[in-house]
Amino acid sequence: MFSVDRDTESVSAICESVKNEEDVVRLTVRNCIFTDTSNGIRIKTWLDSQPGIASNFTFKDLVMKNVENPIIIYQQYCPNNSCNIKVPSQVKITNVSFQEHPRNFLQGCSKSCV
Repeated sequence: MFSVDRDTESVSAICESVKNEEDVVRLTVRNCIFTDTSNGIRIKTWLDSQPGIASNFTFKDLVMKNVENPIIIYQQYCPNNSCNIKVPSQVKITNVSFQEHPRNFLQGCSKSCV
């Protein structure tokens, strides 16, 4: 149901077009260092998706070093323009938390200006 990309922690393509796909609940990512990547944490769901739930995601003790997009939650994913853009994602994302690093909730810096 989800995949972890090589350069990012990405919960991807939830409820693409498969019927009866299971919800993604209680996912924890901890103790990760992201260095010189385009993306850090990324949650994405498809446009025109089946109803689903993505909940109770915990990201803990993460370090971002020169990461262009440290956190992305994107509910309009549609590669190759193959989706019905008039129908939004029906995946409900709830309870996403970023827990404390000893010095900051998320340590590091973005590649882009904030």
